[in-house]
Amino acid sequence: MFCQAQPEGDDGKPLPLDQEANALYLRKMVAQLRPLHQQIIEGRSFTVTTKADEADMFYIPAFFSVLFWIGDLEALRCAAMTVQQLATSPFFAKRQGYDHLLLYGVEFQHYRDQPGFALTDYHPLAANWIVLTVACPWPCGSTKDSHGLRSRFVLLPHASRLRCHRGVAPRLTHPRRFRIGYVGAIGPKFDERQAFFNVTCDSQRWLRTEDGWHESAPWTAKHWALDGNSTILDAFLLSRRGYETCQASSEGDKPWNFWWVEEVWRWRLVPEAEAPDWGSYFRKAFSIPFYGFSDGSLGEKLERLYGGAQNGFQDIPEFQAERREQPVFNSLLFETIYSYSEVCLVLRGDTADGTKRLWDAMTRGCLPAFASTSDYWPMLPFPDKVPWADFSFFFYGVNSTLAAARVLGALQHVPQRLLRRKRQHLLQWLPSLVTTVDCTNRSGSARTALELAMEEAFQRSSEYQLLNGQRKSCTVRRELNCQWGKWTGPSSV
Repeated sequence: MFCQAQPEGDDGKPLPLDQEANALYLRKMVAQLRPLHQQIIEGRSFTVTTKADEADMFYIPAFFSVLFWIGDLEALRCAAMTVQQLATSPFFAKRQGYDHLLLYGVEFQHYRDQPGFALTDYHPLAANWIVLTVACPWPCGSTKDSHGLRSRFVLLPHASRLRCHRGVAPRLTHPRRFRIGYVGAIGPKFDERQAFFNVTCDSQRWLRTEDGWHESAPWTAKHWALDGNSTILDAFLLSRRGYETCQASSEGDKPWNFWWVEEVWRWRLVPEAEAPDWGSYFRKAFSIPFYGFSDGSLGEKLERLYGGAQNGFQDIPEFQAERREQPVFNSLLFETIYSYSEVCLVLRGDTADGTKRLWDAMTRGCLPAFASTSDYWPMLPFPDKVPWADFSFFFYGVNSTLAAARVLGALQHVPQRLLRRKRQHLLQWLPSLVTTVDCTNRSGSARTALELAMEEAFQRSSEYQLLNGQRKSCTVRRELNCQWGKWTGPSSV
C-alpha cells in the first residue's frame, strides 16, 4: 500500500534541478514494478486466494524501494504506517514472516547507510520476508559466501520485455556492425570502469538514426546549454578534463562502439521513449528536456568564437544541433549499441547484478560479457535452471588498464561460429529471462522470469519455515493471499 499517490497533472510542472534525477528514478522504478505487481495478483502459475487461512504465502503490495526517492521524512513515515497496518493481521507473525513476499527494487548504498531506511529496520520480522529484487544487498557478489548471503532474496530482472513486431518475436540474428558495445557513466566507484575507459576513451562513437549512421568525436571542450537552458549540447561527450585523463592510443580502427557519459549526467540515461506517453513527460517537467547531438566539435566552436557566452546561438545555421527529446535520443542510442553489437560489456553499477544494461542487451540479441575486479560477481537469477555460460562471457580480476585491454582483445578474436552458437543459446533461453513476453508465437511451455521467480519464492519460503519449525512439511499448494486486496497506489507513472 502506498501512502503518497502522484498528484494529477504533476507531469506538467517543471521540477527544480536538484529534484530531477530523483523524480526520474522514482518514475522508472514504479514503471518497472507495477506490471510485475499486476502479474502477481493475476496469479500466473499459482493460485490467488481470498481466504487467508488457506494461503501458503502473503503478498505485501507495497513498493518500499520507491520511497527512497520521495524524501526522508515522508518515506520513513509511510514505511512505519504500512508496517503498522500489516501488523494488525492475525497472519503477520504466525510463521515469523517467512510466508510474506515483497516486490522490491534495490537498496542503494547511500540509503543503506542511513538508519531506518534498510528493509530490515522496518520491523524485526522483515528480516524473514521473501524479497523479489533486482539485486540482493551488499556484500552479495563480493565475498565467497555470496550465494549463502542471497538467502531470502530471489533475483528477478525488472526491466525486461521481449520486444515484438506485430506480435512476432524478433529473429535477432541480423548482421552487426560492431564487435563490442557499451554505454554508461565513468563513475569513480568502480575500478573496472576506469580501466575500460582508459582503453576506449578516444575511440570513434556512432549513432544510428532514421537517416543512417552518424559519427561523433569522443570529447568536446565543455558542455553547453542553449536556448534558455533547454538543450544540453554534446553532454554525453567527455569534457576536455575527462579526455586529458585518457591513456588510449588512437591508432587503427577499432571494432567497437563505446559511449562514456560524464558521471554528473548519468541520470539522463534513465528516460526512454516508451508507452504510454513515449517520454513526453520529460519535455513538460524537466528544465533541460532536449539533447543536441553533433559531431563533437560544436561546443568547441562556440567556446572559441564567443568566449563562453551561452545565449542567442540557436538561430545561427552553422551552430544548429540535431535536437531530440532526451527519451527519444536514449532509445536511439540503446538501439544503436545493443542491436548492432555482437557482444555487450556488462560492468558493475549501482544496481549491481540486476543492471538494466544486461537485459537491454540480451533482449536485442547482444551477448553479455561480464567483467569485474571481483571473483564472485555477478549474482545472476536462476543459476540452477539457466546455463548462463552457454551464451555469456565472464572475466574476473579486471583491475588495470592492461587487464581491460586483454578482455577487449579476447572478445575481438572470438570466432564467428562461437558467437553464432552462443546467440542461438541466448534466443532459446530469452523467453525465460524476461518478465514480459507479448509475442503471439510464444512457446506455451516457456516460463517467464516472474514465473520462475515465484516458483523459487514458494520453495524458499517453505524451506525456511521447515528449518525454523514453522511448518511440518515442505509441500506447498502455491496459493497466495494478496494482503489488503486491491492495489491502492499511484494510478499512473
